[in-house]
Amino acid sequence: MRVGVHVTKFDNPDGPGGIAPELGAVAEASEAAGLSWLSVMDHYFQMEHNGGAEDAMLEAYTTLSFLAARSSTVRLSSWRVSSTS
Repeated sequence: MRVGVHVTKFDNPDGPGGIAPELGAVAEASEAAGLSWLSVMDHYFQMEHNGGAEDAMLEAYTTLSFLAARSSTVRLSSWRVSSTS
């Protein structure tokens, strides 16, 4: 069985400056736990059930580049949820 993590929220109590350290910690913890994959959402705005358009949302491929610099064994990907999936 392959287990991974899908990151859906990017808000942080420390504001925008707290996002990078937390994402880096997620990448490192994913590797330490032996997870197979780590993915992020590919949306322009945060989905309504996760807080709505006013909540933080990062661009997927820039975020994956950041995560790639902090991981080496976890497979990285973006995932877009649509109303039909």
